[in-house]
Amino acid sequence: MPADLPPRRARLPQAPWLRLLALLFGLLALGSAAAQAPAADCQAAALTAGDGLRGSVPLAGRLMAVDDRGKRLDIGSVTAAPGFAPVAGAVHTRSGGGSTWFRLCLQRAADAPAQWMLTVLPPYLGEVALYSPLGDGGFRLQRQGAALPRQDDGLSYRGFSFTMDLPADAPAIHYLQVSTTTSMRAELGLFQPAGLFAEVSRDAGGFGFYLGMLVLVVAINGIFWLWLRDPAQLLYAGTVAAIGLFAAITSGYAGLLLPWPVDMRLAYALSGCLMWALGGLYFSTTLKLRHRYPRRWQLNRAIVLAYCLGALAIVLQPGLVLRGVLHLVMLGHMALVVSTAIDTYRRYPPLRLYILAFLPLVLSLVVVIVGSELGLDAGSPALLLHGSSLIHVVLLNIVLVRRVFEAERERRDAQATALRLAQESERVLEQRVEERTRSLDAANGRLTQEVAERRAVERKLQQALEAEQQANGALRRFLSMVSHEFRTPLATIQLSAQRLSRALQEQAPELLPQPAKIVRNVGRLLGLIDNLLAEDRLGAAAMNPRMEYLDLARHLRLRYGEHAGGRVGLQLPRGGVIVLGDPQLLDIAISNLIDNALKYSPASAPVNVSLAVVDDLVEVKVSDQGPGIPEGERERIFDKYYRQDRVSTKPGTGLGLHLAREFARRHGGDLTLAEAQAGQEGGATFVLHLPLAISRPSSNESGDSDGLAA
Repeated sequence: MPADLPPRRARLPQAPWLRLLALLFGLLALGSAAAQAPAADCQAAALTAGDGLRGSVPLAGRLMAVDDRGKRLDIGSVTAAPGFAPVAGAVHTRSGGGSTWFRLCLQRAADAPAQWMLTVLPPYLGEVALYSPLGDGGFRLQRQGAALPRQDDGLSYRGFSFTMDLPADAPAIHYLQVSTTTSMRAELGLFQPAGLFAEVSRDAGGFGFYLGMLVLVVAINGIFWLWLRDPAQLLYAGTVAAIGLFAAITSGYAGLLLPWPVDMRLAYALSGCLMWALGGLYFSTTLKLRHRYPRRWQLNRAIVLAYCLGALAIVLQPGLVLRGVLHLVMLGHMALVVSTAIDTYRRYPPLRLYILAFLPLVLSLVVVIVGSELGLDAGSPALLLHGSSLIHVVLLNIVLVRRVFEAERERRDAQATALRLAQESERVLEQRVEERTRSLDAANGRLTQEVAERRAVERKLQQALEAEQQANGALRRFLSMVSHEFRTPLATIQLSAQRLSRALQEQAPELLPQPAKIVRNVGRLLGLIDNLLAEDRLGAAAMNPRMEYLDLARHLRLRYGEHAGGRVGLQLPRGGVIVLGDPQLLDIAISNLIDNALKYSPASAPVNVSLAVVDDLVEVKVSDQGPGIPEGERERIFDKYYRQDRVSTKPGTGLGLHLAREFARRHGGDLTLAEAQAGQEGGATFVLHLPLAISRPSSNESGDSDGLAA
């Protein structure tokens, strides 16, 4: 093990100048001793022709080391340093950002070859420099390192290799400087060139077998995932792939296999974080931590996140040293894994094989991490990790294959159960189909009988409908005949009453109300007859309106200008307002609105009628001062024969508004009841919309229409 410089055995004199003088003499003495007798303490056994051919030459007795924590020593001061301590072929460097210096005392026998090879592992050491003595007292420098361009030594060695020429007449001292940012285990080896070539071949063959096993495991688990669609298979394939990547990087083969330069320190950190993160996810998935151990599942997620954040930090800041922090996280992760494994082993017997398969890998990781931090020599970390991971992979794949066979057996059992259930269901279904067929046959018989009965009823209904239609036709013809028969005498009575009124205006004015009453009642009867005839015409199957051009403004002016003693107030535009429609039907629609307004308004209250053109529509508004329309009856008043209860004492048939709306819609318009204004009590406004004529009529057509309106 390396040691610090030994403490001084005795106190120096207390006077400062005496201390300085003693120090100078001491340095001069050490320098002269090193210059005049460099091999005074170099008494190593000579290397023979058989050494270094079947493995490394043991370096015990030939190797010494000293720590240079501040990296303050150079080759000149190191040759004079008395603090070297003997070590074997592997040493834990504790430079903490400095260097560790190794002194190799080598001598060969006369029959041994002059050229030898010095190897240094692991391949992710920061910088390794070899100082070989020259005949003139100087040193030849060879420098390699993880962050330096790789040198082609012709051997494809996974670590660092240096060539040394050894004299046969006297021992030679070589100095090796290893610079690292953290404490780690360095392995040194000494070979003949042929022995190193054989070592490289054996090592590459073993790693190739190991890597091939991992690739096979990844392929098998990938196939299992494609077959079973089990996420655990895919996750384990990724974990094994990460283990293989980490092994290739830590062993140095990644630098040989990849065609581009690789920063081994950065690759080591990233691959380690990836391996631990995927391993944590697989551990959580396999043991179902989320359902069985929710708190441990959350802790495992936090640890996986810490690995990912560590990898991200290393990528963003390549010089960042997180090895100590990551080792603490890994040890905490191992504690979580071990405690969970013990509890799972006790509570869930089917998972015991999984736990046993993980045991070698977990133990080796704990040994490597603890040994690295405490400086314990537990053998080669790469060999330990490779061997334990290989044992883990073999055991776990045995478990996975067993799981696959069990899943296949369960699948076959499930298929057999499903087949049995399907056959049972088919038998039950056939029985139900037979029962259903019998019930359907009975239902078809009943349905056939019911269809025959319904057809008989339908024939009777058709006969009744035809009889009703004939009766309705006879009724309409009778009603039309009676209406026409009544119309002539009623018109005569109305004309006579009007003449009587004009005669009484001069001779007996006090008798004028009597003929006026006759005129009003006769007019009401004539309106009733017109509505009945119009309703009969509306109900006819082949109603064909007689479309003509009509000037509504002139029609309203002539028809209602002197009507009802001046109660009808007209608001008409100066020009004509032309519509295309049946003059008789439109006159009935408008007269129904105005007559209703006069009938339901107080005797002295006026009725306002306005005419306007709004957006290519003719708008006729009729406003009264009657009792108004309740909100719940705004649409019902347009129903056929509907009358409000509170106005049932007023004469009427309930056809006026119904006919007015139907006639408006037959002309492409509509009749609506306007919304009452806020605070309005009583009164109603009906709005009649009709399409405005596209082109104006000729003078003859206008004259004819006016004649009809008059």
